[in-house]
Amino acid sequence: MACLTAEAVITRLGLEPLGGEGGFYRRVHVSHHTIDTSALGRHSLPMLPLSSVIYYLVTPESISGLHWLAGEEVWTFILGDQLQQLVLFPDGTGETRVLGNLLELGSSAVSVVPAGCWQGTRLKASDGEYGYALCSTVMSPAFDNTDFRMGDIGLTELYPDFSDEIRRFLN
Repeated sequence: MACLTAEAVITRLGLEPLGGEGGFYRRVHVSHHTIDTSALGRHSLPMLPLSSVIYYLVTPESISGLHWLAGEEVWTFILGDQLQQLVLFPDGTGETRVLGNLLELGSSAVSVVPAGCWQGTRLKASDGEYGYALCSTVMSPAFDNTDFRMGDIGLTELYPDFSDEIRRFLN
């Protein structure tokens, strides 16, 4: 069975380049319900929609660069090649995860990135069968640009055990 190209998926789903972070996305849902974020302690706005959902596509040339989010983000793998995800926790620890449909090889179809973590996601290999990976992500509370920061080389000082990985995930 022939697989769709990245360009075909981008066109069919109406994805657009995501400035700053990288990758291609389209917001597909924003909750009509709101949540008081004051008790959560990390958010810039006092009220936000309860959640938001996007399609997100990664290519070898356009990764999800290392970034910080105030809210929790749940990634669900849909289609394509395996992904490598770096998650850096507020306590100075971190881990590398593999998202994909090759469960027998240790991939997971879902990755939960807790609120307040740094994260970056890229294709595990640049020469995969598809040449891209398509996921959906759910943010709770909903994504708001005021609660987003791009990472920089300074993170290597905060996470010295992950300095090589951090460099690979900087845009």
